[in-house]
Amino acid sequence: MPIELFDHDRLTISRETSKTKPEFQHYFGGSAKEYGLRFVNADHPCHVVYWLDTTDPLVPFSHPNIRFLPLVHGFQYSSNGFEFIYRILNEQEIEIIAPDPLEFNKDFPYDNYPPHFEKTGVSFESGNYKPKDAESALEYQGVFGIDQLSKSELQRAIEIARKTWHPERFTDFDWSDEEVVRIRGCDPFVQATPSDSCENPNCTAEVDRVIEAYDLELDSEVLGESKMHIDKQVIRVSSLKVIAIHQPHNEDETMWGCNGVQLFWQQCTQCRCITVNNQCD
Repeated sequence: MPIELFDHDRLTISRETSKTKPEFQHYFGGSAKEYGLRFVNADHPCHVVYWLDTTDPLVPFSHPNIRFLPLVHGFQYSSNGFEFIYRILNEQEIEIIAPDPLEFNKDFPYDNYPPHFEKTGVSFESGNYKPKDAESALEYQGVFGIDQLSKSELQRAIEIARKTWHPERFTDFDWSDEEVVRIRGCDPFVQATPSDSCENPNCTAEVDRVIEAYDLELDSEVLGESKMHIDKQVIRVSSLKVIAIHQPHNEDETMWGCNGVQLFWQQCTQCRCITVNNQCD
């Protein structure tokens, strides 16, 4: 897969392909400098993972007044495990919103991490996604959900999950089979469906609820600490949409030093910022 792009309006998928389409200027990698891209509040440039030409109809998302949309990640700024959030100011400038403060780790994800990835031209083709088909809907449930399924296809999806999911997923909670499938289905994500609440502190999305700061009691015998402080959380209504997922080829360890890590981007429908995160197999 290395990357798939998602259209939430038309419920379609675009996939990276080896076929050449010279009319569009898509690239994997390349340095920020050669694209004329500047990170206005960072001492070190972040990595350009993909440079997408939005004139291609197979790129199903865009940004106002921007032709080339950069999918970037601050690997060396997010080594503490926090997600990375950025805002596209114009064709040449990007502002990093999170982490805050920014702390650069030159040896993350591994020692002597490359300053940029080798630039390679890429193209896209339409993927085979059928939102009204049980198998297909389950395969991309973490991106699109399964609300497009009819009652009969939903029942078939439940039967498929019963046969293919680990049995413990149906016994951990006092839920109906339908509730289990709706709540615990997360493919193609390897761990869980990501949050759809934007964490840009200046986002204009409506606030759904606020969770005040608190101290979480821990098992000190296991973890060595008795408490963990959890900061105040502002939970906004759903506004983050998954726009792309990248998963390296089996033999590709350039990005992470291993190949079992998914990198994904979400775009906020309100403030237009882009959130980047990852999950591991």
